[in-house]
Amino acid sequence: MLIYKHTERSGFTYEFRSNLYWFKLDIDAYNKRMSELRENSNVSKSDAELRDEALASSGNIQNLANCYPIPLYFQANDITGESWYYFRISSQHRETIKNTFTGTQLASASEFKKRLLSIAPGCLFTGNGHQLDEFIRYKLDRIRHVKTIDYIGYSQQYQTWIFNKMAVHNGKVYKMNPDDYYEIGKTDIKSLSQSPNLEINPDLKQLNLSFVEKIYSCFAEKGIIALAYWLGSFFAEQIRREQQSYPFLEIVGDAGAGKSTLIEFLWKLAGRTGHEGIDPSKGTAAGVARSLLQVSNLPVVLMEGDRDSQSHAKKFDYDELKPLFNGRSIRTRGMATAGNETYEPPFKGAIIIAQNATVNASEAIIQRIVHLHFRAAQLSKKPIADELAKTDVKYVSGFIVKATTQEKELLKIIFEKTKCYEQQLSQHPEIKNVRIVLNHAQLMALVDALDFLVALPRQCKEAVHQMIVSLAIERQKRINQDHPVVEQFFEVYEYLKNSLHFTKIINHSKDEKLIAIHMNQFVELATEARQQLPPLTDLKNILPSSTRYKFVEKSRVVFSSTERTQAPYSMRCWIFHAPKN
Repeated sequence: MLIYKHTERSGFTYEFRSNLYWFKLDIDAYNKRMSELRENSNVSKSDAELRDEALASSGNIQNLANCYPIPLYFQANDITGESWYYFRISSQHRETIKNTFTGTQLASASEFKKRLLSIAPGCLFTGNGHQLDEFIRYKLDRIRHVKTIDYIGYSQQYQTWIFNKMAVHNGKVYKMNPDDYYEIGKTDIKSLSQSPNLEINPDLKQLNLSFVEKIYSCFAEKGIIALAYWLGSFFAEQIRREQQSYPFLEIVGDAGAGKSTLIEFLWKLAGRTGHEGIDPSKGTAAGVARSLLQVSNLPVVLMEGDRDSQSHAKKFDYDELKPLFNGRSIRTRGMATAGNETYEPPFKGAIIIAQNATVNASEAIIQRIVHLHFRAAQLSKKPIADELAKTDVKYVSGFIVKATTQEKELLKIIFEKTKCYEQQLSQHPEIKNVRIVLNHAQLMALVDALDFLVALPRQCKEAVHQMIVSLAIERQKRINQDHPVVEQFFEVYEYLKNSLHFTKIINHSKDEKLIAIHMNQFVELATEARQQLPPLTDLKNILPSSTRYKFVEKSRVVFSSTERTQAPYSMRCWIFHAPKN
C-alpha cells in the first residue's frame, strides 16, 4: 500500500524476503468497494481511511519469482559488439549468484525464464512479458555503465593493471568491490576474462624477498637475468610504446637443469601456481592465438614447441612469432557483421620459449631472442632449489604489486639506462646487429630496475651485466654462422660428394656455381652411408637460412639422374650457391 500511495501506479513489482512480487490494483473492485464503504461507513472515518480500506481489499498480489534478480550495471565488449546486463540474484534459501543477461534475454519473459533457470539453480520466473517490462523498466533507468577489457593485465587505454581480485593505477592498489568491478576515480572498469587466475597478495608486509638470493645461488647470473626479464614483462606495453620492441627470452638446457623449477617459481611472483607454460605444437592455431591474447604485461611461456620429433609429427613454427616482437597481431579474424570488418588484436605480453633444444628458426627470429642455456651443474644447491619450489605464493606474489606500484620510478630507470647501454654495446667491436644491441641493452637496464626494486646481492649486478654482454656477443656469432642443422646437412653433402666409391649423382646442377639437391634422394643416400641427418621437415624449415651455401630456391626443375649411367629426367631440386672456397 505504501508503494502504491507513493507511485500511484496500478501495477508494479516489489521485493519481499528475496522473492519478486507483482501488485495489481483492480480499479473496478476499488471503485465498487469505495461506494460500499461510503454508504455503510461510520461518519467518523475520513476519505483517506476509506481509501486505505478499499485499496486493501481490491489489490491483487502475485509471486513472480522465488528469487530476487536485480540488475547492477551494463557492460559491453567494444571490439565484438557484445553486451550484457550484470545481475545479482538473491534467494532466501540459496547462495547469492551474480551473472549476466543479454538484451534479448531481458526482452522476452520466456528467454528471461530460461536464462534464470540456467544460472540460478531452482530459481523460477513465472511472470508475463508486461510484468517483466515493468520490473526492468525502472531498474534500468540510469543504470551504471562499467568499462571492460577482455584480458588479464595492463590496459593501455586506462593505464591500469586489472587482475582477478585487485587493480593497480598510478601506484595505488584498488580492491574489487562487492559487485565485481573496480571504482578507479571516475572510471568503473572490470575484466571479462577469468583466465589466467592470479592469486595476488596485495599485502607487501608479507612479501619475502629472500627468493632473490636463492635464485642467484641456484642459477647464478642467468637466473637473475631471467628474473629481470620477468620484471620487464610487467611493463612490456610501456617499453614497446617507448622503444618499439621487447625481446623474446629463450630458456634451454639439459633435462634436470632446473628450467621448470625456475619458471614455475617465476610464475608465483605473478600469483600463478601449478603452471609452467603451453605447448603450441599440441594446440590449434586459434587456441594458441587465444592463449597469447589472454594477458597484457604478463609473460606467455611456450614449451617444447620445437622438440625433436619424427618428420610426420606436428611442430610449431617459431617464425610465426615475428610480429609479436613489436606487439603486432599474430592472427586476423573476420567480424560477425555484414561488412568487411576484421579484428587484429595486438599482442600485449612477453614471450618466453622454454625447451631442451635450441630454437630452430630463421635469422630474423634468432635476432629477436635473448638466449639462456642452463646446465645441470648449475643446479648444485638442490635444497635451496627445493625451497623455491615449495614457496607459498602468498609470500612472493606481492612482487608484482611492488613492481607495478612503482611504475614511474622503474620505467624512468629502464628508459634512461637502455639508451646508455645501447650506446655502450653498439661500440663493442664484436656486436654489429642493431636489434641484438637493443635487446641486450634493454635487459641490462632491467637488471638496474630489478636492483632498484629488490636490492640485488653484492657483486651480483656487475657480474650479470658482464654476462649479458657475453650473451650479446654469442648471439652475434650465432647469426654470423649457419645453424647447426645447416652445417650438419652440408657436412653430409661434402662427405657424400667426395666419397670415391660413390657412383650416385649428388649435385644435379650443370652450373659449377650452383648446387642442386634432390632432397628425398639425398636423405636416402645419407641413410645408406650411415650418416645422421635431422628429420626432413626440420631440414626444409631451416635450410633457407643457409649463408655459406647461400639458399636460392627450393623447387626448381632440373634435368639429371640419380645414377651416372642413367639418362637424365626432370626432377625438383633445392638450389644453393656453391661457396667460392
